[in-house]
Amino acid sequence: MTKHSYDKEFKEQAAQYYLGNKDHMTMNEISKNLGIGASTLHKWIKLFTETGSLAVAPVILPAIRTRRLHD
Repeated sequence: MTKHSYDKEFKEQAAQYYLGNKDHMTMNEISKNLGIGASTLHKWIKLFTETGSLAVAPVILPAIRTRRLHD
């Protein structure tokens, strides 16, 4: 299986597209239309809704969570 790299703009647009169409389409339908996996889309949506942006790199998030647990 090939691992793809998507830019921040595409991820944000995909998350916004889902949020704007979730009443009419399932996550599976939307992810298929975008050519990405549903789990990938779910991860982007979660990050986008939690932060309002996908500007935080996913590799930084575990460090942020760990730091919050120890504060």
